[in-house]
Amino acid sequence: MSVGQTTVFPNEKDHARNPPWRNGEQGVRCFTVTFLVEGLGDAPNEPRTLRKFEVLSAGKPLRFADESDYQQWFDYRAFQDFLDFSKPKVSDPKRAGIMRFVRFGAVPNLEPLSLVIETGFAQDIQKFRFDSIRLK
Repeated sequence: MSVGQTTVFPNEKDHARNPPWRNGEQGVRCFTVTFLVEGLGDAPNEPRTLRKFEVLSAGKPLRFADESDYQQWFDYRAFQDFLDFSKPKVSDPKRAGIMRFVRFGAVPNLEPLSLVIETGFAQDIQKFRFDSIRLK
């Protein structure tokens, strides 16, 4: 749904956690990916799982200065559309989830990028590869 670079501004609670803002920076650059996963059929759609998330450049894994990340699942029905994207249509909103994955650190100007994501529900984990991604 969305791939980009963002900047987050840590609050006092975040500063207590240390990385990646341990050096006291006001803003922290992040690589952010938001995607939708829908469980088709009648198989259990819990628990939601993100097994692997990899960013590639020229076929090789891209290393970030700080390998810390943040992941959050959202209920499809509660997740709001934003200016840069709208939610894709799904066959059953109760069986869909939206994942936001944030890796702390800037992506070097290496394009195009590829994403490899292994995700799914319960034991049904699928591998997805997205190539030729360009950041705005």
